[in-house]
Amino acid sequence: MRNQDASIAGTPLGGGTGRTLRLDVVSDTICPWCYIGKRRLAAALPGLATEGLAFEITWRPFQLNPTMPKDGVDRRTYRSAKFGSCRRARRSTPRSQRQGPVMA
Repeated sequence: MRNQDASIAGTPLGGGTGRTLRLDVVSDTICPWCYIGKRRLAAALPGLATEGLAFEITWRPFQLNPTMPKDGVDRRTYRSAKFGSCRRARRSTPRSQRQGPVMA
């Protein structure tokens, strides 16, 4: 990740300043897309470290569906309501599965 024009908190990327940058991540632990983002971040950090960038990561909770009953709901019914139909819900699944297993 080399981009001398971009900056985070005033520090040029790839500048090797040795500073630790704060990164707040807001994520729902049950969301497959959030998990994919977590995996991608974990994969990117070692490369950024070789460029002299260090991060202090703070994970913050977010609940995608705070109205979900404590005992849950039928997955098919829930996804049909969320995506408009079972067919549309099924179309989103292969995209997330191509990113790798959600539970590791």
